[in-house]
Amino acid sequence: MRIIAGTHRGRRFLPPRDERTTRPIVDRVKESLFSILADRVQGASVLDLFAGSGALGIECLSRGAERAVFVDRGRGSLEAVRDNVNRAGFADQAELVRGDGLAAVRSLGEAGRTFDIVFADPPYEAGMAARVVAAVAGADIVRPGGWLVVEHSVREEIPAAVENLRAVRTRVYGDTVVTIFEHSDTTPDSGEDTGKGEGWGEDRALPRQF
Repeated sequence: MRIIAGTHRGRRFLPPRDERTTRPIVDRVKESLFSILADRVQGASVLDLFAGSGALGIECLSRGAERAVFVDRGRGSLEAVRDNVNRAGFADQAELVRGDGLAAVRSLGEAGRTFDIVFADPPYEAGMAARVVAAVAGADIVRPGGWLVVEHSVREEIPAAVENLRAVRTRVYGDTVVTIFEHSDTTPDSGEDTGKGEGWGEDRALPRQF
């Protein structure tokens, strides 16, 4: 794993000591994702849930994000995040939280914290993806116009809309699906840009709302 762009392009990540508990994001998926995020990253406040090595949050910092909060319940994962942000010189812009991802979302919401971009890569096929979307919507931690980016298994269904979050883009890479939700008070119309672009994988119909 490596940082693919920005001030620390090419720097490699130290993985968590127990890699069996993490599922690193594939570089080609990350490249496609950040080509879509584009200018949203510059100056953004970022939350990296189920952070693993911290690859997504650190990529954002390399590309000009203002700050990133990393959440993971694994001691080894947070040690890896700490090592990686220190090695990259981002310690002053990083906040590390050890704990359950859903509990962290609730706590952040109660504290009035909000973010421009929220990443969530919960355990596959454990029913967590839908719960994360519901928790993030309920806590209202995505700023208006901001995005929640969820990585999940192709065998997991998640709602197309929950409260103020609407799924606006979804792409499949083999067994992996990336679904992007936008904080919006209106439901996208049929003319909504689905975000298809070079390198984004195949289209997949949005799942039905639960």
